[in-house]
Amino acid sequence: MTTMLERQALPVSALVPDEVRDRLALTVIKDHPEFSAEYAGRLVVEAARFQAASAARPDVRMAPSLLVDYGWHAWLTNTIDRDALMTRIGGVVHHVPELPGEDAGDKKAVRRQTLAAMVETGNAPDLELWPAASADCSQCHAGCTDSPNTGKK
Repeated sequence: MTTMLERQALPVSALVPDEVRDRLALTVIKDHPEFSAEYAGRLVVEAARFQAASAARPDVRMAPSLLVDYGWHAWLTNTIDRDALMTRIGGVVHHVPELPGEDAGDKKAVRRQTLAAMVETGNAPDLELWPAASADCSQCHAGCTDSPNTGKK
């Protein structure tokens, strides 16, 4: 069996076809009308890179930045596109939110691990979408973009 580490990372056009990027960008914009179509598309692509790295390195604890999480949620809510992505990356990445009271660990270390794994797997991150301050943010139920606990949408 060939692992993601043994094969070259997919180019962006193969990882996220233009029509998928544009469709999922509209999902991001629906919740975040302040984003341009181009910026929302970058979030969608970055979330795909994050998922590809996560599939290739299931042994590494990873988390998206708050910005990349917007793109990831677009993938999660468009399951046909997400299933096709999982087939392209050769793995399945599960969304496992932190629950209240769980120890999230050192968020800055998780950010470093995530970015290193992305580089290592050929999915070089768009660093503008991974601001260092987001390492202090908690993800999902502990404060995610659409957490029922935050009232944010």
